[in-house]
This record gives sequence, C-alpha cells and structure tokens, in this order.
Amino acid sequence: MKKEMEEGAARQQTTAESKPRSTRRHVKYPKKLPEYAALFGQTVRTVARWIRRGKEMEDLPPLDKPEQMAGWWRRCMDHQVPDYLIGFLPAVDAVAAPDPAGRSRDFSQIKALDIEQNVEELRRTHAINRQLLDEALLSAEPAAEQTVTLRQRNYERSLSYCARLKRACLESMRCA
Repeated sequence: MKKEMEEGAARQQTTAESKPRSTRRHVKYPKKLPEYAALFGQTVRTVARWIRRGKEMEDLPPLDKPEQMAGWWRRCMDHQVPDYLIGFLPAVDAVAAPDPAGRSRDFSQIKALDIEQNVEELRRTHAINRQLLDEALLSAEPAAEQTVTLRQRNYERSLSYCARLKRACLESMRCA
C-alpha cells in the first residue's frame, strides 16, 4: 500500500513538472499590442504568442526595449534570432573608433601570403570565431547578447568564406 502511494505521488510530481506553466494571468504593457506589432513588423497574433511564451518561461518579452528582444529570444525561443530583432541592437562601430594613441598606422612592412598560407589563416580565423562564439554563448553577463550577435555573424561569415574558398580551390584544380 505504501509503495503504491509513493508511485502515485511520483507520477503526480512528474506530470506537474511536464505541464506548461499557466498563461492565464494578464500582463500589462504600456502600449497596446497593435503598436508593438507595428514596431516589430509582425502581427498582433505573433506578439501575443511571444507574450504567452514569456509567461510559460517566466521571462516576459521586453517589448518596450526592442534592443533587449534579441537576448530574450535567445533565452526563451528555440530557433535563431530573426534579423528584424537583430536590427534593433545598437551598432558597434569599431572601424570609426580613433586610434587611442593618435598615431597613424604603417602597413608598409606587411607581406602578402601565398594561397596555402591564406587557406591556413582563414581556417585559423574560423576556429577563433568559433571559440569566441562559444565563450559568448556561455557568458552570463547582461551585455553578452550584443556580443553573441556580433560573434555569431563573424562565425557565419568565416564559414561562408571557407565554403567559397573550398569551391574556388576545387574549380582551379579542375581547370589545371
């Protein structure tokens, strides 16, 4: 009898853990859902789905702070952050940053690499981008969402460059 009671309690606990959290409670946002839908370029139904998912995950979407939506998406949604949310992230302009010492750069000593060296450097850069992306994904810092987005883009670009280089090498071998 005692064993049956323990099994029943264990079944109830498992069932309670697997149930989605209640989404019956109402959430108040400063604006109406159609305004948020227009802001994000989505339908009201989609925004309502985000809110429902946020309730289930106990992490409501920051609809009033679009720049934080990409981070929320990574935490709560199952697939990659859509481009329309990445567009809300503040731009990181490293190219326009002035040299802190105020000196000009001298590139006269840099030598060109041959094909094999370029391939090796591209593979190395791709491996570095992968490591940086993994570190950013594991980071618990609040500012990490911008870093993850930037590093994810860099990783995808280097992967694309590797694929293009591979195709170019294969084509050149056919022609030779």
